[in-house]
Amino acid sequence: MKWAGRSALVVLSVLSVLAVAEGLLRFVGAARFGLQTWHAGSLYRPDPDLIFALRPSVRHRWSSAEFTEEASINRLGLRSGALLEPGTRPRILVLGDSQAYGHGVADDAPYPQRLQALFKARGEAVEVINAGMQGYSSDQSYKLFAKRLRKLKPDLVIFAHYWNDIPENVSHALYVIEDGKLAELDATGHPLYRMGRVHEMLPAWILELRLMRVFFAAMIGTEDEWLDASNYESRPVRWGRRKLFLQLRDLERMAREDGFALLLLTVPYRDGAVDYYRYLQRPLEGSGISVLDAQSHPQWKRAEARLFYREDDHLTELGHHRLARQLHGFIREEEFLPRAGSPAP
Repeated sequence: MKWAGRSALVVLSVLSVLAVAEGLLRFVGAARFGLQTWHAGSLYRPDPDLIFALRPSVRHRWSSAEFTEEASINRLGLRSGALLEPGTRPRILVLGDSQAYGHGVADDAPYPQRLQALFKARGEAVEVINAGMQGYSSDQSYKLFAKRLRKLKPDLVIFAHYWNDIPENVSHALYVIEDGKLAELDATGHPLYRMGRVHEMLPAWILELRLMRVFFAAMIGTEDEWLDASNYESRPVRWGRRKLFLQLRDLERMAREDGFALLLLTVPYRDGAVDYYRYLQRPLEGSGISVLDAQSHPQWKRAEARLFYREDDHLTELGHHRLARQLHGFIREEEFLPRAGSPAP
């Protein structure tokens, strides 16, 4: 009986400590820790090929101090509308991370959706598919296209590159380099995938605990440890860049085989004092890959305060509209879509 009493006392003590810790975390407003992937409820699911992906056919609401984002995901797990049959009209596919996805804006505001609206305003029937995913590295975007979205037969693929893709090519690695070629890794061995599986097995009331979110953040660990992408000669950054160029070259091969145009888009970022995109210039010379260096346009410095959120590096609705206009003008100038002149029905 004495042993049972001591055991009960220990259990009560532990529960009391946990309750106090939970209360303190709620009091200080510690609502989110680590990568938001597993803290966004039903929006994401673990994916055995891609580590994580958007859950098909769901609606989700995300709020911060600056914005409320209500997202609708289609049956393919993309933040895009219902897809037409291939060949119905010229098709553009946009690959990228949370900037392409449109974190912080409504469903009709991400720059891929705004790009389609600009074509429609000119009486041009063009379909633009938004395949942007929050938190994706170029490893993940490349694999998403190669394994799943190539079958959609786009006329133009826009590979949207944001500066943090390089560090995420390390933290979200799906490939290594062996003998100068990409070698695929097992995504199910990644900590984020394992945490996602655990997340799916737990009841909702446990997932709402702040202590549980701290636990997930501790298990994920390195998700908040950014590499310095401006340190061009560091070994991890050079490795991440090499993978990016191998992916671009393989996408160039697919473009030749399938007959689509390939455009590399550098997505603007706040504070252009550091040129994070200079490593793209020389290696792509003479390739069949077109490049739109949107970041270099002076508009991103003149009106920076209105184009990005104050406490967040994501584009505002105005920022998405400005980028869509740049894209629209470049696509028309380069004539990537020769069939885009037919009036929309």
